[in-house]
Amino acid sequence: MDFDARTDLGEHMVDKIEVNVDRQKLYAYTGSSVIREFDCVTGRIGKSTEPGIFTILRKHQKYVSKTYGARMDYAMFFTTDGKAIHQSQLVWIRSMAMVYIGENVIGPIGSHGCVGLTENDAKWLFGETPVGTIVEVLPATPPPATSTPPVE
Repeated sequence: MDFDARTDLGEHMVDKIEVNVDRQKLYAYTGSSVIREFDCVTGRIGKSTEPGIFTILRKHQKYVSKTYGARMDYAMFFTTDGKAIHQSQLVWIRSMAMVYIGENVIGPIGSHGCVGLTENDAKWLFGETPVGTIVEVLPATPPPATSTPPVE
């Protein structure tokens, strides 16, 4: 495990993280105030980022997934099965797809359940967030039910 002198000695800004799956946004809080807002990428269809309230269990500045072999720099693990907030190239890809397609493209572009940030955003959040910080993943809103007209 990596030691971060500033956060491990109690000099941090973030005391809560909120992940909004619908908006693909991560919010960093101090008290009740949002101090930073980030674009993020969450789990794709079949590998969703599960909603709930978690805590940062451990942090690693440099990390490679044991399951997928993918780099997960600035990893902050919030589940015991390996879900983490970390650096990911998918944020840029999804953002560009949303600009050109004009809608949220959660389906095909996403993680295996982690929360990905750009490298700069992941680095900042890593440095400002201590182990034990609350992470709340808000549930995705289900799509509206489609109604079929009655058959006459």
